[in-house]
Amino acid sequence: MVGYHFDANHIRGIPIKNRKGSTILEAWKELQSTFEQAGIAPKTYVLDNETSGELLDAFKEQGVDYQLVPPYKHRNNLAERAIQTFKKHLKAALAGADPNFPLSEWDRLISQANITLNLLRSSRTNPRLSAHAYIFGEFNFNATPLAPPGTKIVAFISPEKRATWELNGEVGWYVGPSMHHYRCVQCYFPRPRDVRDCDTVEFFPHSIPFPEVKLKDHLKQAATDIVTLLTQPPSFTVPSLQERDPTRNALLTSAQILNTSDIIPETMSTPDNTTNAVSPPRVSRILSKVPLPRMPPDASLQQHMSILQH
Repeated sequence: MVGYHFDANHIRGIPIKNRKGSTILEAWKELQSTFEQAGIAPKTYVLDNETSGELLDAFKEQGVDYQLVPPYKHRNNLAERAIQTFKKHLKAALAGADPNFPLSEWDRLISQANITLNLLRSSRTNPRLSAHAYIFGEFNFNATPLAPPGTKIVAFISPEKRATWELNGEVGWYVGPSMHHYRCVQCYFPRPRDVRDCDTVEFFPHSIPFPEVKLKDHLKQAATDIVTLLTQPPSFTVPSLQERDPTRNALLTSAQILNTSDIIPETMSTPDNTTNAVSPPRVSRILSKVPLPRMPPDASLQQHMSILQH
C-alpha cells in the first residue's frame, strides 16, 4: 500500500499480506498514525474505486472525508504517480542487493526505501526541507548510519549470548537502520529468520568497494601541501624559503611532478622484503613538460657544486 501526502510531497509504502479489507484497514491506520504524530493528518483522502467498506466506515469514525476518482481513470489520482516512483526506487534497491540476498525478504527493505526516497524529494510547502524532514525532522546520519540495502554482513555476537565454542560472528544481511538505537543497524539472519539490532557489524559488498585512501592519494596530498606552502607561505612568522632558493625550486618541481602525474615505482617493497612488479612509469614524457629550476645569473661555481651535491 502506497500513500502520498500532497503538502509534504511524501511517499510512504506499507507492506500488506493481501488485498482483504481488514488488511488494507490496518495499513491505513498505520499510515494515518504516522501523519497524526507529525501533526499533518489529512482531512481528505483521494481513493480509487477499489476500496473496501471497512475502510470507508473507518473514515466516518475518524471524521475523515474521502473522494473517489472517476471509474477507470486512475491517472486522476496523484498517488498513481507516487506508486510508480516508489516501485522504481524499491526495484533499484533490490537490483543493487547482494546476489545471494533472499528475495523473499524484500518487504524488510521498505523501511529504508521510505527514508532514502523522501530524503531525495523536497517538500511542496517548504522546498528548503526534504519530504522526510517535513514529517520526521532532520535525519541524523551520525546516529543512524545507512548502508546499501541487502549487503552481506557478519555481526558480532557478544560473549553473554553465545556458547563457549560458538563462532564469534553470524552471517546475515543488512536491511535498514535502527531508528531507536544509537549507531546500530538492523540485520536479517536466515537461520532464526528474524531481524536484530546490531552495533558491531562488518560489511562485505559484492561488487561496489568502499572508498579507501591509497598510497597515491597520500603522495598527491603531500605534494599539494608542499606546493601551497612554497607558493603561498602562511601569514604567521615561520622560516620560509625565498623565491630563488635552490631548495625551494627543487621541492616545488618535485611536488608539481607528483601532483600532476600517476608515477608509481616499478617495484615496491613489502613487509617480507619481497617486491611486486608494476607498470613502468612514464617519466620521460612527464619530465619534458616540467621546466627545470633556473639559477640566478650571478651564481658562482661553488653554488653550482653545492646544488649538484644536494
